[in-house]
Amino acid sequence: MRWRTFAARSLPSMMTQACRAASAAAQRLRFSGIDLQRRLKAEGTILPVIFITALETAFVKAEAEKVGCVAYLQKQFSGAALIAAVNKALGS
Repeated sequence: MRWRTFAARSLPSMMTQACRAASAAAQRLRFSGIDLQRRLKAEGTILPVIFITALETAFVKAEAEKVGCVAYLQKQFSGAALIAAVNKALGS
């Protein structure tokens, strides 16, 4: 299998696993996604983050934007909104 084909098939799965692991760690340690983003930035890790929430408050949205989220989606969002957020995160 060629490297590009392998990467194209493996990367989405690896990214999903990494996101699940980060989310699980945050839940175990009892801190929010915003707290997780703050900690990552403090450690010098810059990742494009899409915040997805069922609770929309102006304060939480402002905090997410302050820590540098690429997109802030409130459930139930459209598939088009998610695709646009992912494209923005990827710089497309």
